[in-house]
Amino acid sequence: DASNLFAHYSLHGKVLSDTGYYRVLDYSGNNRNGNADTYGVSGGTTFVTGTTAGPVPGAAQFDGNESRINLTTVATDLTNGMDLSIAFWIKKTSTTQGAVFGIHDGGANDVCFFVDHSNVANQVKLICGNDLGVINTGVEFTNTWRHIGLVMDNGQVGKLYIDGVFIGNFPTSTCNSGDFANSDEMVLGGELDGATFTDDWTGYI
Repeated sequence: DASNLFAHYSLHGKVLSDTGYYRVLDYSGNNRNGNADTYGVSGGTTFVTGTTAGPVPGAAQFDGNESRINLTTVATDLTNGMDLSIAFWIKKTSTTQGAVFGIHDGGANDVCFFVDHSNVANQVKLICGNDLGVINTGVEFTNTWRHIGLVMDNGQVGKLYIDGVFIGNFPTSTCNSGDFANSDEMVLGGELDGATFTDDWTGYI
């Protein structure tokens, strides 16, 4: 059911904007396209197809060195108290901590998802307004394609699904989207600590 679909990025490639910068397109019909600026698709971000893209027609590949995709429109269109579900395919090619994405308010974390958190294999961490803690998944992410589903209803515990299987609730707090209207930036391939891009993702999304 796509009736509440907010944005959909196939990440099968990039397009040149009218302003001369590369961006990714939103295929939800909601026109939440990636940034048409120098950070729209930046660093060593490339796009792959065929068997390299795993179970989907295309994927973005991040080299772990400040490669990222900016999706500011997604962040600025969030509203206070909204419920979120985010789903994506990933394959990590490094065993160090990496952030798949970050949604921020002035560089502070509103929503972030970390894999191999604190460099602990197969441990994930979710922030949704509050720090929701970690789950030791027992699932390998390095060099293996995984489908991740994050369910974040405001005021409820965050839920983690991997490959369609419910893994568990995040343990330490409930989601707080009461300040999402102030979100001002979203990035794929890492997250922000203030103005600093960090926790670079090495692998595919």
